Amino acid sequence: LFKTRWGAFYQTGLEGFLRGRDINTLVFLGCNYPNCPRTSIYEASERDFKIMLVTDAISQLYPKGEEEMSNIGVRLCSSDYLGQLLLAGKFIPSFVMVDAAQPIMLHVTGRFFWVKLGGTDRETMPL
Repeated sequence: LFKTRWGAFYQTGLEGFLRGRDINTLVFLGCNYPNCPRTSIYEASERDFKIMLVTDAISQLYPKGEEEMSNIGVRLCSSDYLGQLLLAGKFIPSFVMVDAAQPIMLHVTGRFFWVKLGGTDRETMPL
C-alpha cells in the first residue's frame, strides 16, 4: 500500500480492500505515533473498524495519546497481552496495520505472524 499522506485510508483503496475481505478489526503498530499511526487510527475509527493499538510496539506514544485513543473506543494492549490472546485463541486478527518509515519487525509468536518492514521493502504477512 502506497500512501501520499499521513492517513492510510486517504486515496488508497485500503477501505475497499478491507471490506472486500470482511475485515472489521485492525491491529496497529509502527513508528512515530503522532503522525501516520494516529491519523490512520482516526480514519479507521471514522469508518467503524474495531481497533487495537499495541502500545509497546509503536514509537512516540504518550499518555495523552493513549487517553485520546481510549476515548474513541480503541483497545490498548501490550504485545505480551496480544500474544496471550492469540495463544489462547481468544483473538485471531486477519489484518495488522503497520505504519512505519523505519525498519521494524514484530514477532508475536512463532505460531501466528511476523510483520516486517525495512527501507523501501515493505511486507505485511497475512494472518
